[in-house]
Amino acid sequence: MKRLAVRLLTSTALLFVGTEVLWSDPLLEPLPLQTVQNQKKAALGRALFFDPILSRDGTISCAHCHDLENGGDDGRPRSVGIEGRLGTLNISASIGVALYPDNGENIMELIKNADNAMYLAKSMGKNNFQFFVPELSRRMHRRLEIEQGLNKALKNGEFWLAFQPQYHLDDHSLYGAEALLRWESEELGIVAPDEFIPVAEETGMINAIGKFVFEEACKTLARLDAEGFSLDNIAVNVSSKQFTEKGLPEFFTDTVARYGLTPARITLEITERYIMDTSAYDDKLLDTFKELGFGISVDDFGTGYSSMSYLKKLPIDTIKIDKSFIRDIPHDTSDNEITKAIIVLSGSLGYKTVAEGIENAEQEHFLLEHGCHYGQGYHFSRPLPFDEFVDFVRSRAKEEEKAAL
Repeated sequence: MKRLAVRLLTSTALLFVGTEVLWSDPLLEPLPLQTVQNQKKAALGRALFFDPILSRDGTISCAHCHDLENGGDDGRPRSVGIEGRLGTLNISASIGVALYPDNGENIMELIKNADNAMYLAKSMGKNNFQFFVPELSRRMHRRLEIEQGLNKALKNGEFWLAFQPQYHLDDHSLYGAEALLRWESEELGIVAPDEFIPVAEETGMINAIGKFVFEEACKTLARLDAEGFSLDNIAVNVSSKQFTEKGLPEFFTDTVARYGLTPARITLEITERYIMDTSAYDDKLLDTFKELGFGISVDDFGTGYSSMSYLKKLPIDTIKIDKSFIRDIPHDTSDNEITKAIIVLSGSLGYKTVAEGIENAEQEHFLLEHGCHYGQGYHFSRPLPFDEFVDFVRSRAKEEEKAAL
């Protein structure tokens, strides 16, 4: 390899290619797997690359990689179509690039680093290529630590729930709470949800973790009921990955019944990004949850690009305005207008509106003035561990009793 690089007066690049098959039509699924594998190899071999070389100016040159160099309008490599008896399978590639000798002086090190770069390409929307950088190695090591830690976190009892109260903006009475997953690892310390949830989703561990969250939330409601402090509603985040698990509606309904609750007191929170990626099967699953009596809430609304015409077809009860829009109101004109528009849209479709991330009285007043129903944030209460949450509910109940006299 060293002699080749000297002879060409260039760096030599090793490309690690991961392919993705888009099963956009269920009728395509019966296509024999071996046929797909063989055609993937042939199509990618023809269309993507042979003998890739990276020149000093950073451009990729290779004998047969025209589709890589001449991508679509967005600059990404074109996907490759496989013609089958039942239609076309679209195959795209996520490519990681490692350079010799900058990213490794032996083949195994280059393969490892190109593999890491390929996973970065996948995490950035797939169907693109990324170069290995030293920081990527550190991130991949951290990801591996998190994955290994997640494998034993449930068994070791390292997960727990915090509860952030939700309240009526008009009278500050307690409405419900959002259950928020926390992880305190024996080895890694406190790990942020934004860091470990994506790993759990990628590895499939989110299914077991999601069941834990749902059961703990139901247990909390039941314990509050037993102490005489009934909470109207508790919101539980549900990952889009969980919707692929068979028997999820049955697990939810069985768990609710086991704790003597009704589904109407549980709101399932899905993200706006889930709506963008949803399929007809998932639509039916949401209808099933709605028919069973569960509430459906769209979390982080305004951060994605969901279609309004599609949104109104879904069985939604509540829209949560993302905290990024709340942070600078009422002083940021753009955020003011976006927030007002979301509230009006929500009301026109018959949905309740919850604003998250309320940190001061000015924000609260603005939201109330423009018709928002509920809120949550540090202005009312930070997320609380269970015992502190029970104390909070107890104190609010006493205050409301006094106010009623």
